[in-house]
Amino acid sequence: MKNPVTKMNSKKIKVDLGTPEKHQHNIYEKRETRKAGIVGLRNSTIDPLETYKKRKIISDLQFQAGSQFAFDFRLAKLNSFYSSVDMNKISGYTELSIQEKSYLAKTRIRECLIFIGSPLCGVLEHVCGHQENAGTWEGVKYSKRQKQDGIVALKLALAGLISFYKL
Repeated sequence: MKNPVTKMNSKKIKVDLGTPEKHQHNIYEKRETRKAGIVGLRNSTIDPLETYKKRKIISDLQFQAGSQFAFDFRLAKLNSFYSSVDMNKISGYTELSIQEKSYLAKTRIRECLIFIGSPLCGVLEHVCGHQENAGTWEGVKYSKRQKQDGIVALKLALAGLISFYKL
């Protein structure tokens, strides 16, 4: 009698990585999965800020400043989210420490938005905080070149963030 394990291992595994049309607009990275020999794809351009960096629209320093703002924005729980994590079940965190970190992040965000000023603070919230494209920002709604003007506004706001974070 043949060993069923060896018979199972000799079977070829077919992996579907999607259609070529799927790969035209985004950048996908191959990642190993938990199962040996099976590779999965991760969309590395799902975040608009990361997309702008990969397309060399913003610099590494601007990306770093925007990522710091986005981290504080999420920590302050200012973005919309579909589900929440019970932080008490994660080892090393207490409810008080999460509340303190959230409060400090809100304070940093408030100081940052005051430092950047209106209307550019709106593009920071829109792109870095809510992860929307710069061309869909309310400040460029009536522009004939929404995408280009949104990027210019974002670059100006990120330059202010670099000054704020002293990068």
